[in-house]
Amino acid sequence: MKKQIIVSVIGALLVSGAAFAKPGHDGPRHGQENPVRMVMKDLKRLELTDTQRTEVRAIMDNLRANNKAAREARKAQSSEAKPQFSSAEQASDAAVARFTDSQPQRLAIAHARHDIYQLLTDAQRQTLQKKQEKRAQRDEHPRDEKNKAHLPRAFKKLDLSEEQYTAMTDIMEKSKAQRDAIMAQSKTLRQQEQSLIQSDNFDEAAWLVLSEKMQSVIAQGAAARFETHQQVTAQLTSEQQAQLDELMQARMERKEKPRGHGHHGE
Repeated sequence: MKKQIIVSVIGALLVSGAAFAKPGHDGPRHGQENPVRMVMKDLKRLELTDTQRTEVRAIMDNLRANNKAAREARKAQSSEAKPQFSSAEQASDAAVARFTDSQPQRLAIAHARHDIYQLLTDAQRQTLQKKQEKRAQRDEHPRDEKNKAHLPRAFKKLDLSEEQYTAMTDIMEKSKAQRDAIMAQSKTLRQQEQSLIQSDNFDEAAWLVLSEKMQSVIAQGAAARFETHQQVTAQLTSEQQAQLDELMQARMERKEKPRGHGHHGE
């Protein structure tokens, strides 16, 4: 192996992580919707009054202002070299550190969601509840094809032998059971957070307890991703590992290029 593959990138492709208020592994990731954007999408379908729209806009403007520093910090971090890990413990510690750093922002989002919920009428809350239940059912019963364990797309370019492919898919299938257990824990904690948000009085202390529990789930997920990464890439030849390094580096460079149309939303 010419160098250690960047685990934080390829690990994200191998095993899905857990999230609090449904970001990605320890923050919003591609393919998983930002919780604030999800709330705003739901609200657009509730036929808010002019007064409600004004109050919601004030809450969101305040949230965006308070999160401006956090957004700038994320931009700065994204331009830095991705960390390389030599153990599951290092990967876990790094994920926990990122999750801990994001706690003020996540708490602010929870407060904003609670404040917005308090503005809704009973009928609007019932409509919102039905939408959330429908989304939960959709997440709980994904299409069979999406629910299968697959190798990341990059591996299809490595000219794998039949033996390599079989060994890797076996590893992925075994890791899926662990991933599903972690996601089940995450789902339970998200449901508990939702109950706090929709209560009459937001209990910040209780939210912090849930966040601490989610931190443990985050640590488990990061360790699982690292272990799966190690097991899968151990099946590659040194030439294939070097090729995979190049593919992942090119992928990161594409992600870092500006899209040309700007970025909107939270």
